[in-house]
Order: sequence, then C-alpha cells, then structure tokens
Amino acid sequence: MKWKKVWEAVPVNYGTVIGCLENVLLRMRIKVNAQSENLRVVFSNRYGNEEMEISAAFLSQAGNTENIFTYEENNDENRKSVYLKGNKLIKIPAGSLRVSDAVPVRTKSGSTLILDLFFRKRTPISSVVMTWSDKTWSSAFFRVIREELTNRRNRNDWNLLECKEESCFRFITCDTYEKKVMVGVEAILAEVDDSYQTLWLWGDSLTHMGFYSDPLMDLLVRKHPGHASILNYGINGNRLLTDAPLDSSIPGHGLMYGEAGLQRLMKKLEGDEKPQILFLLEGANDCLLGFRYKEKKIPDIFDFITAYNKIFSVCVEMNIYLLVGTIPPLNVSEEIWGSRAEALRSEVNKWIRTWFVKNNIVDVDKIVGDSEDPLREDPDLCLADGLHPNAKGGQKIAQGVYGAIKPLLK
Repeated sequence: MKWKKVWEAVPVNYGTVIGCLENVLLRMRIKVNAQSENLRVVFSNRYGNEEMEISAAFLSQAGNTENIFTYEENNDENRKSVYLKGNKLIKIPAGSLRVSDAVPVRTKSGSTLILDLFFRKRTPISSVVMTWSDKTWSSAFFRVIREELTNRRNRNDWNLLECKEESCFRFITCDTYEKKVMVGVEAILAEVDDSYQTLWLWGDSLTHMGFYSDPLMDLLVRKHPGHASILNYGINGNRLLTDAPLDSSIPGHGLMYGEAGLQRLMKKLEGDEKPQILFLLEGANDCLLGFRYKEKKIPDIFDFITAYNKIFSVCVEMNIYLLVGTIPPLNVSEEIWGSRAEALRSEVNKWIRTWFVKNNIVDVDKIVGDSEDPLREDPDLCLADGLHPNAKGGQKIAQGVYGAIKPLLK
C-alpha cells in the first residue's frame, strides 16, 4: 500500500490580496475514485505572505442527500476531525504545504468527500483553486453567525448563513463565466494499492475549466472503479513556452497566468510522484497572446518542436505514456493579427499529426472544430467565446482521451 494523490488542483497565484476570510466556513465537495480506509489532506499556503491559520477542519463522506451544501446534512457522527501533528488548530507557514495526519474515512469508487475548513481569524487570500465545471469538486462558503464550542464528539457546532463567493473575493464578479473557488487545500491523499494509476492533465484554461476532465473522471469511476484518478494541472491563460504576460487590467497584473507550462511540468516531475499517463493540451495562448499583448518575441514552430521534444524525452526516460492534443480554433479571425495566429496553430497541429504516432494523439481540433469552417469551433460544442469547450464539447474531448488511454488502464 502507498499514499497517492487521488485529487489535486493547481492554486492560482494572483501575487496580490484578492479577498479575505474571517469567521467563514468553507465547505468543499470532492469526488474520488479510490478504495481506501485512510486519507490525508494537503493543506496549502503556497503563495501566502503570512501564516495561514485554520481553526478547525473536518472530513467525511457525503450522505445520500443531493443538497450536500446544506450544512446540517453532514453535522453527524460521520464527520472526522483533521489534525496536523496531533493539533486541531492548523497553522501553515507562508509559502508552505503541510500534510495532515491520517484521517480514518473510508472511500470507494466514486465516493464524494466533504471537507470543511473554518477560518475564524482574519485571513488575507492571494491564491485560490478554481473550477468552472464543478462536477468533480465544488465549494460553498458560510458565514459563522454563532460558534458553540462543545466536547460532544470532539467537534464544533456552528450557526451558519450561506454566502456568495463574491462577498469574499470581489474579483470573481469580473469573470464572464461562473466559477467555484477553494483555498487552504490543494490535494487529497489516499492509502491505496501499489498498482493505482494517475493521469495528469497538463495545459491552460481548456483543461483548467474542467469541462473535459470532469466527464473523464466519471468514465474512470464507471469503467475502472477504484483503480485510477485524474489530476487536473491546467491554469487559465497559461502558455507552454513563455511565462505570464504583463496585464495591468487584472489583479496582480497577470501573474495568475503562471510560469511557462514547460517549466512547471519539469519542476513538477522533479519533486512529485510520477503519473503513468500525461495528457498535454497546451499552446493556444502561445499562438495568440504574444500578438494580443504586442510582445517583441512571437514563438515559431521551432520553439514548439523544441518544447515537445523535451517533454517527449523526459517522458520516455521516466516511463510515462505521453498523449498530445492538437490545438482547437482560436476564434480570432476578426483580429488584425488573427491570420498569423491561426497560421501558427495550423503549423503546430500539422507537426503534431506528422511527428507523433496516431495512438499518442487526441485530435481536439477535429473533435470540436466546425466541419464547415476550419477556423471555428462547432458552436454547439463551445462557450460563447468560441474558444473554450462547453459541457457537450468537454464530453466529446473526454471520450477522445479515454479512447486513447483505455488500453493502458487496469
């Protein structure tokens, strides 16, 4: 048996305070595909500038109710306190992660976990985990109106009032599409069999939003119960080749777009447990953001080839099965530089289809592309921006990825 990640998401670093929690309970719903008797929570203050204090944390399996965000539904014997080195008060130093003590919560294939974090002390937040699809995980915030400390079942009892994320994080109202956020945690570990498999999804907002990762997780739960999981490492606005651009119009001036995806991946592979499969779907922002921000250096096909070759070589060395996705249409035909961006995308896709063998490719471009216009996505499969897949498009991408990895799964 080994401790392995059965859920993880990437904290987005804004580089500035974007909100504050005080007397707030954060409730998270997280689906896992693992058979285990014990779990650990990876608490995160990765990008914080001061110590984060979580006054209490509880972990449980969701009950049979559909409305799991009604707090009282899980206010029972099933809820287990989460400790850090035997302490109920959890303190995470700035710039750090902390792994909890083992929590005796039993899981099975498709189990839904409920993780509660109580922030009593005023806590400035500069980093959050986000999802738009909110099927594998979601969240809700509650104002603690009255806190009653009791010794009964060694827990806290609260009088709660649900509140909107906007009241804690003002920036959320600036997003075109509704999303859910969480703070203070970035992974769940489970004690599972040595043969347990993980699939890393690496990319930008096409991955980050969750519209294909969530249905892919559902496929694993149904067809490979308890044997494999999805770890989503997408970051909205991320580029494969280049760090975040400077954008003074958003909090933190664009730092949220993150370090270049290639460098992120190399660092992750150096210090983390390795996946059995890596699906790379990234490059759309490399094709368009350089033009949009009028940067001096615009990437060319040789930059992409160098990056892909490096990733391929590392995967071969580490015995990781690499799966590559083609880049879908950018929907920039009306921009003065749109034809140049689309030409670069087309050149990259042509190289992918030529260089990689068919079994290592998920042709996302063809999956969601409009059959009548190669520069557009099928409007039934994308959001209103014409770039990001919607739930229907995500389902089709998930089916494409699953078809490619099915022979590798147990």
